[in-house]
Amino acid sequence: MERARAIERCVDKSTTTFFLQRAGLPTPRTFTSVSRSAAEEIVRKAYAEGHKLVQKPLFGAQGKGLRLIAEIDDLSPPDEVNGVYHLQEFVPPAHAQHQDWRIFICAGRVVASMIRHGTHWITNIKQGARAKAAIASQELGDLAVRAAASVGADYAGVDIIQAPDGRFLVLEVNSMPA
Repeated sequence: MERARAIERCVDKSTTTFFLQRAGLPTPRTFTSVSRSAAEEIVRKAYAEGHKLVQKPLFGAQGKGLRLIAEIDDLSPPDEVNGVYHLQEFVPPAHAQHQDWRIFICAGRVVASMIRHGTHWITNIKQGARAKAAIASQELGDLAVRAAASVGADYAGVDIIQAPDGRFLVLEVNSMPA
């Protein structure tokens, strides 16, 4: 029963964000709206603050359907997103190249981790990124364990990115990591 609940919480990115934020975990600012005009206003405000956004499908995987949003015209038409806009603040690379961490959690412990290096901002393996085995620091491991626990996942792949200011931010929790 708990495994099914964790899968349900992770498959919908807005639900995952809710649980991460409720647990007080650091994540990029994230917005979900069923209104194109509200999504446009979010883009305007982000642009005015000097930020870009990433538009993600609510029910997506393997880096498919991601869009970098720098201006209103970059938003998908409503029919392409089933009328739901899920926007997460873009985190520019902390290093010379785009990279993030995928940390695998099993039974409340880190069992493996890797750094994914991308030739562009999408660091998913299915989108051409390279993976390199790496040992996560205690800080990263603790953050990943807390992220998995926040959604009730006994087994998960937690995606974490480092911001230019050095902070680590949880991007998402995958209950069925590929």
